[in-house]
Amino acid sequence: MDTHDPTPHHRPRTPPNRRQVFDGIWWRARTGSPWRDIPERYGPWETAYSLFRRWQIDGTWARVLKK
Repeated sequence: MDTHDPTPHHRPRTPPNRRQVFDGIWWRARTGSPWRDIPERYGPWETAYSLFRRWQIDGTWARVLKK
């Protein structure tokens, strides 16, 4: 029996919590920096961007800005 597993063993990245992602979106809105420049402490920039786009499309972001 071959015990070699060809699947790479990567440590799964802990997904950022929503607050971190929101803070990253807010950081980007305040600074005007490109999405790719969001600091790592806010999680992957792709996550922040996709959540922002979803919120922009469904009107959530406009409601956040109104408050």
